[in-house]
Amino acid sequence: MNFDNNDFSAFERDMKRAVQDLCTKYQVKLKKMHISYGAVDFDMKLSFEKDEEGLNTERVKFEMACYHYGFVPDDYMRIFEYNDVEYELIGFDRSARKYNCIVREVETGIQSKINDQFLHDIFSQELQNAAAKHEKKSGIDESFLLTAEELSLLKLKLGKSKRGAKDWGQIKTVLTGKDMLTYIPTNPNSWIYSENGIAVEYGFLSVFTNKEALEKHLQELADDGRIGTTVSIAPVAIEQVIKTADEKRINVWFDITEEKNRGYYMYDAKERELKVVIM
Repeated sequence: MNFDNNDFSAFERDMKRAVQDLCTKYQVKLKKMHISYGAVDFDMKLSFEKDEEGLNTERVKFEMACYHYGFVPDDYMRIFEYNDVEYELIGFDRSARKYNCIVREVETGIQSKINDQFLHDIFSQELQNAAAKHEKKSGIDESFLLTAEELSLLKLKLGKSKRGAKDWGQIKTVLTGKDMLTYIPTNPNSWIYSENGIAVEYGFLSVFTNKEALEKHLQELADDGRIGTTVSIAPVAIEQVIKTADEKRINVWFDITEEKNRGYYMYDAKERELKVVIM
């Protein structure tokens, strides 16, 4: 008597029940089961993945594969627009030679694939467009600063006890194409100086998301005599901030103050990733 599909439908159900205790014990989950059979024998392949609380396996896989395609971990869930539809980059198909980047429509959640070089071209064009907009302006253009609603969203995300991939995607979307504010110290020294027109304090690039935060910090520095009472305030595109950080291997502080036990956004130049840290 030969095997047939009916035999293995029941076998597959029993096998899933049999491995459930092992999955619970070792914090894994059965991802896929594949059975191939002949007349009197069969082969079975089981695939598992980690199932720990809070573990984003999609992101872990992305970070393991991203460098192969010229991306970085911070590109996970990076949002881009193509044909008036917003997508986010979520992974890679290592078996595909051409359409090897897995993307997902932000609105519908539908997944599709795109070529890696084509996606690099889209990301590059986005940066060029943002840079071109900034080249056309002089002084502080209010339209390039974060709005009150965008500042509220950043504050809301900063105050969360834990931020998921969706949160970081929204944060990066809010910052893209925007100006940060910084200052140029009139009497630079080894502790406070500027790099590419961006203030550097104690080894960190220092930028601010709004005028109030910058003015408060300048007053703190002036009160302690660390800067003069007159400084030059300047806008700088977030893309230029990140580019300088990557080139000079300098981390970035956002909205730093003298307050203790406070959360801040920080860009880690080594890992090329935006983080939240407590000072």
